[in-house]
Amino acid sequence: MDGYNQETLETYTATVSLGQEDGYTQRIILGDDYIHAIQAYQHDLRSTKEIYLSVSISESRIIHGGQNEPHIRLEFINYPPFPLK
Repeated sequence: MDGYNQETLETYTATVSLGQEDGYTQRIILGDDYIHAIQAYQHDLRSTKEIYLSVSISESRIIHGGQNEPHIRLEFINYPPFPLK
């Protein structure tokens, strides 16, 4: 395409699974609670370090033996529009 510079950069991804039960209290941590915490952290990164961190969040379950535990899955990516060293 004319007028566009294209650059190829190596991408990096990371995935984190976080339990939704607060310790062993049976109190469930809602996905919205995680979202609010992530957004606050993103705001801090942008304003203090000019880092733009994108996060994908989804609900999942960790199954092991007789356990069936709700989790939140976070996926991070470092991609060309906002490259990190």
